[in-house]
Amino acid sequence: SVLAARPIKVIGQALFAKVVILVPVAVALLLLATPLARSLAERQRAAAEDTAARASQLAGAPRAQALDKAATENALAREVEQRRHLFVGAVVLLVVWGALHDVFMQSLNAFFRRREWNAITLVGNLLQPLLVASAVLLGYGVKGVLFGLVVTPLLCLVLSARAVVRMARELSPGTGEADLPEDLRPRFLRYAAFDYTVQLSTWLYDLPFLVLFAARSLSLDAVPVLGFGYKFAKDYLTYVYWPLI
Repeated sequence: SVLAARPIKVIGQALFAKVVILVPVAVALLLLATPLARSLAERQRAAAEDTAARASQLAGAPRAQALDKAATENALAREVEQRRHLFVGAVVLLVVWGALHDVFMQSLNAFFRRREWNAITLVGNLLQPLLVASAVLLGYGVKGVLFGLVVTPLLCLVLSARAVVRMARELSPGTGEADLPEDLRPRFLRYAAFDYTVQLSTWLYDLPFLVLFAARSLSLDAVPVLGFGYKFAKDYLTYVYWPLI
């Protein structure tokens, strides 16, 4: 129908625009993989040297603990350097899939499909920690954790795309056709501009943003602690809030 075709066309244009923007971003991230990994590894080695220097002034069990920490920091530095392309590749996938997923979720939100929106979001928030925890407990290590982090957004992307396709099919062929403008792009651009303005403000307290700008003062082993506290508080408030809407 004409009514169903117009939203689908606008969504397709939004997806195309996202891809055009994301391709150079992904290429830049891949090109920066090596210098970024070297910088992080140098910081970890510097931290290991400081820990080893403090260990030389200790004795007994505290000395052994400090030396173990220094060895762990050196191992983490080697891990970052050796698997830099794997880490950056996972980041690229998360950025791409997250951007495409955002288009479908905003489409559901625009058509007041809050039930589907909430269900998909809950699936993502519940599935990711389960996959990551299972990977750690089963001994899959870093690769298992990355798998859990990458697969969950992909599943949410598939679910949101299916929900949008189903929504378009449910639109009546002749209902409300006169209420729609001939071209939905101006309305979409206004909505997108407002939405991205709001998102820019939320990024100021988003965890990846905080980690990025606190990278010089945070060690790599402090990032998981920050992430756990942030995600626990955010998920707890989310589970309390969503059933109310």
